[in-house]
Amino acid sequence: MFLTLTSCSIKTEFFIYNASEEIVIIEYQFIEQSVFGGFVSNPEMMESNWLSKLKEIKSSGLIIDLTKKLVSCRLKKGQALKLGWIGNYSPQSEYKRQELAENLKELRIIRSGKETRIFTEKEKVADLFERVNSKRYEIKLNE
Repeated sequence: MFLTLTSCSIKTEFFIYNASEEIVIIEYQFIEQSVFGGFVSNPEMMESNWLSKLKEIKSSGLIIDLTKKLVSCRLKKGQALKLGWIGNYSPQSEYKRQELAENLKELRIIRSGKETRIFTEKEKVADLFERVNSKRYEIKLNE
């Protein structure tokens, strides 16, 4: 008898999405270079197309400084910063909530005419994200 075990893993991606009319500056410092987790050292800029699906922007204003361990970008309306991903994310799991912010040192959201929001408490970062579907969570910046 041959037994095959398969496991189903859902890759959940995390975004900061600008739905407002203003340009928003996103900056975050990461702890170490990583391609896995909620705040990676190689994020991607995305934009919505006419179907509201996100696609990568090849020539974006995304700045990644590996020496300072700093990521920064300017998001126009309809653009998003894809921060990273976690397998089988659940906001009820304390372990997964910690995994989301494990590589984050500081997150800044800078909006013109409004105060800068700075997040340094890792345990509260997961509360900023809202579920879009089983594969996507986002911080949606509205007016």
